[in-house]
Amino acid sequence: MDGEVESGAIGAVDTANAGESTSVADSWFASFDGETQGWLENKGWTAEDGLTQMVRAHRSLESMMGRDKVVWPKDAQDKQAWAEIHRRMGVPSSWEDYGLAPLGPDGKPDTMADRSYADGMAQVFHKLGIGKETAAALATEHATLQAALTAADNEAFQRSSAQDFDALRREWGGEADTRLAAAQRASRAFGLEPATMGKIERAIGTRAMVSLLSEIGTAISEDRGTGTGGFGAGGWLTPEAANARLVELRGDKDWTRRYFAGDKSAIAEYDRLISAVANRG
Repeated sequence: MDGEVESGAIGAVDTANAGESTSVADSWFASFDGETQGWLENKGWTAEDGLTQMVRAHRSLESMMGRDKVVWPKDAQDKQAWAEIHRRMGVPSSWEDYGLAPLGPDGKPDTMADRSYADGMAQVFHKLGIGKETAAALATEHATLQAALTAADNEAFQRSSAQDFDALRREWGGEADTRLAAAQRASRAFGLEPATMGKIERAIGTRAMVSLLSEIGTAISEDRGTGTGGFGAGGWLTPEAANARLVELRGDKDWTRRYFAGDKSAIAEYDRLISAVANRG
């Protein structure tokens, strides 16, 4: 009895395996290897639509991956592979091709500004493999940030300058107008342009600059009053003649060298000429 059951069971299993083998052997994908046959069988594609479904699947995969593939570099020294990746990323062949414009103090492109920073950043971008579009975006963000920082710095300086000026007027009291007029005379005597004045003010501060110019202007006025200034070898110099002589001396390299070396005669001559020029005020 048991033997009959066992024999019958084995026969049933063999029959099922035989049927399955016959089914695979007769299928439309019978010519493929076993692993591929199992994959296609699990897909459930029939002989009527199997080939169509395979083509569609391949095309879908191809569209997702792209036909034009980039080989990933083996390591950091795989220069050829890295060069291809950089090319696809839009990295120019040379740093000059980034075309970055130099920026002015306000963060806006300025063709008159020094190119050193822009060229330096272009070289860094190229070294790091930054694409041209990304580099341009970084430059724009930098310009925006620089403009904001510059504006904030200017605003803070203007507030500080106004506070220093008001404090100095209060300190000078009734002499404020006289001392400020003396500062103006000194700035005219030295031919200081507003831009130059601004640089001096930034460097030493409003209070220090105005105080210094006031002392110089006062000294010039006192010099004029005592008649000790403005004399040349031929007597009293007109402001125009003194100014012409100053222009001449500024182009005299030997005199300039002596003046900055502390030569007393050169310094005395300069002081006399400055006093004469001040007579225009």
